[in-house]
Amino acid sequence: MPHTVRIDLSAKVEQWSKNTAVVFSDGITGSFLINSRTKREVREWLKVRYPNRKPAFYLYLLFALLIYLLVRPHLEEIEYIIIDKDYPGEESEKEIKSWLLHFLHRENPALRGSFISFQEVRGSGADRLARSIFEKGEAERRIALSEIQAVWGKKK
Repeated sequence: MPHTVRIDLSAKVEQWSKNTAVVFSDGITGSFLINSRTKREVREWLKVRYPNRKPAFYLYLLFALLIYLLVRPHLEEIEYIIIDKDYPGEESEKEIKSWLLHFLHRENPALRGSFISFQEVRGSGADRLARSIFEKGEAERRIALSEIQAVWGKKK
């Protein structure tokens, strides 16, 4: 049965000194934790790959990567993705969606932009799950730099 999932973060990506839980919920659930050190390592690695970009570029790219890593194992079960409006505004949402679709097309080239939307998810199961994981520091798994590097197919 296809699911509409809501995606939320426990702490914004750019809160570089805080761990971030990335979760989805509503019918099915998934979660992982990326620690603050790994977030900073990824940011530095991205800066080497894409030098001289605005700080928001790295932020939106990392956010899209985290969502991709979260939903990739469950794509066959997901009909629609709703991402919390942590980064509101047409430009930021467009960039996040573009990067996310770029990665998702590796798994399913038929996916279209209508597969993804941005809405407030406060009070949803995803919001509650993100808060719980952040407080306890326990998720289904933890993300490492190597896992993010593997999305590009090689380590640097």
